[in-house]
Amino acid sequence: MNNIRTILDFEANYYSINREERNQAAVLYYALLNNNNAQSFLDLIGDTSSCDGKDFGIYFEYAFVRDLWRNIESSHTDINEKNQQ
Repeated sequence: MNNIRTILDFEANYYSINREERNQAAVLYYALLNNNNAQSFLDLIGDTSSCDGKDFGIYFEYAFVRDLWRNIESSHTDINEKNQQ
C-alpha cells in the first residue's frame, strides 16, 4: 500500500503548498517554547503572569491532504487515473 505522496508522485516539502497561516502559527509556537521565549514575550507586553512553557498549548488542524488536493487540481496530474490506484 502506498501513501498519498507516493500515489501522486509528490516530492515537494509541505511548506511549498501550504496555503494558510497555520504554518506561521506553528513556527511561532515552536519559537515560544524555546529558551524561555514565552516568558520573555509576556514580559515584553507587560503581562505579569508566569509561564514556563509547559502550561499552554496550541492545536492545529492537520491540513496536508487538503492542501495537497488543491495543489493537484492545479497540476498536470491526471486525478482520475490516480483515484483508481
